[in-house]
Amino acid sequence: DQQTEQFGKLQSMMTPLESTKQLYFLRNESPDLYQRFQREQWLELQSQRLAVKIRLSAESEQRSQMMNELRKTLGNIFDLRLENQRDEIQQLNNQLILLRSRLRDKEMARERIIQQRLEELLQGQ
Repeated sequence: DQQTEQFGKLQSMMTPLESTKQLYFLRNESPDLYQRFQREQWLELQSQRLAVKIRLSAESEQRSQMMNELRKTLGNIFDLRLENQRDEIQQLNNQLILLRSRLRDKEMARERIIQQRLEELLQGQ
C-alpha cells in the first residue's frame, strides 16, 4: 500500500546509523512491534528469493508449489503490516488521550500558570 511504500522510501533514505537507532528504539520501546518488524523483514527477503526461483523455473508442479508458497508468504507479510498499523493506531490513540488530559489540566490551571509566569517575569527586573 501507499504508506508501506512511503515507509520503504524513508527507510532507504536513512543512513545505516539512523536505521540502527530506529530499530534500537523500537526494540526497547515496543518489543512486540520490533519482533513483528523483524519477522516482516525476514519474510520479505524469503519472498524475494522465492520470486527469483519462480522466474527461473520452467512450468512444473514444483513451480506451482512455489507460487502457492509465495502467495502464502505475501499473505503473512500483509497480515503483519496490518497488525503493525493497528498497533501504531492504538499507540497514537493512547498518546492523544494523554495529550487531551494534559490540555484539560492546563486549562484548569490557567490562572495559576499565568500568575506564576507574571511573578517570574517581574522578579527578573
